Amino acid sequence: MKKIKINKKFILILGIVVAMTPFTVYGASQISKNYSYTPPKLEETAAKPQQSADVLSLRGKMNQAITNYDTLEVNYTQNDGATISKAYIVVDYKTNRALGKMVAENGSVEMEYLIRDRKSVQYNNTDNTFIEAPTLEEKRQQPSQRSFIMNGNRAVNFTSNPLPLPLGRAAIAIDPQQYSSGALMEDSIVTLKGEGTHLNRTVEIVDIQLSPVLSENSNSDQIELYVDKSSGVILKFTQFSGDKTIYELEATDFKTNHIVDQSLFMLNIPRNAERISDF
Repeated sequence: MKKIKINKKFILILGIVVAMTPFTVYGASQISKNYSYTPPKLEETAAKPQQSADVLSLRGKMNQAITNYDTLEVNYTQNDGATISKAYIVVDYKTNRALGKMVAENGSVEMEYLIRDRKSVQYNNTDNTFIEAPTLEEKRQQPSQRSFIMNGNRAVNFTSNPLPLPLGRAAIAIDPQQYSSGALMEDSIVTLKGEGTHLNRTVEIVDIQLSPVLSENSNSDQIELYVDKSSGVILKFTQFSGDKTIYELEATDFKTNHIVDQSLFMLNIPRNAERISDF
């Protein structure tokens, strides 16, 4: 008869496992009982509105607006019901220069902004202070901060520069990707109402019925846009609450792809102006 060889090490391990089984099962049941975890219920979210191919096409043009022109010069009037101000913007992508001004209702310049020679400078006329952003080379050495480079070789982008252009919605109007790819047009009901004209340019008239969340946050329920069909730039932005207009931004002069006078890109900062930051 063949002798069976018994592995003593295996027997020892088996004995330990058997001996601990009651404790293991009991312990696991107690942990399960005392620390049971119920996943939280996920809140139901409303389905995004279906959008036509024409709406999606227009949003695509708006998203790429700054690639649709080489030069741009525009005057906007802003009216929030309490104050009226003006914004002036001129851009030349051939030289990568840009200038922006905010003008008060009385005609005085409150804020000026210049991008030139790969530097960005903001001058506050009201308190005689200015900020200067790093050069492009310096920005490349700081990858955690935003660069001037956007959309390939387009080195002027107002909404994501180190010093965002202080012109409110006027800055977004010439580069409306914040609207076209954001919640404003993503979550709301967007309807194209047909073509119209503004400043002798063909525009697409867009009606936006705001989503409940946007409506609550903005105290409005409807927005109407006049979008330049050629460039995707917003020439008119009107915000409603019921039948009442609560905000309006309107271009009063608009030119694209023209020869820009390079002498416009100057910023005369007084010698006694205070530099408030090295950024």
